[in-house]
Amino acid sequence: MRPFPCLLALALWLPASAFAQTVLSFETAATPKQFDTIRANIGDLIERLTEDEREMAVMDGRPPDPVDASVFMVETFDLNGDGHPELLFRASTKAECMSSGCPTYFLMGTARGHAPPAEPGFPHSIGNSFEPATILASKTNGFHDIHMEGRGFEHRRTWDGAHYQQR
Repeated sequence: MRPFPCLLALALWLPASAFAQTVLSFETAATPKQFDTIRANIGDLIERLTEDEREMAVMDGRPPDPVDASVFMVETFDLNGDGHPELLFRASTKAECMSSGCPTYFLMGTARGHAPPAEPGFPHSIGNSFEPATILASKTNGFHDIHMEGRGFEHRRTWDGAHYQQR
């Protein structure tokens, strides 16, 4: 028996959503409201980014870039299907975006806004990349898996119940 008819039958039987993927390009800067949400939940990250940018500017012999809404590239996506989209964001400062890419974080969507998924005051990192992230149709522990790639690497991130882990 040839495998093609079996695969075709399976593809016709499965819903289209089983193959759906969403690409998050991180090309939109945070709105003032989104930046306020990021600052309210994880002000420590913004302070660290500001200090890192100051240090990098001194080493480069240039004035430091401001760490404001323009630094955070954002996307929203309901990673766990609860009807409250998560706020995903990349910190795109010169100090943060090194050879492996810019760090990608997220805040959990809730009925009252956004909150860190685990430790209060600490953003959850999904991983580093310069490339778009792909939200996969597959889920682990109720959250969509995320495909990340960059210069010389490619990996799948899965939810372990508290954090995204590289698999």
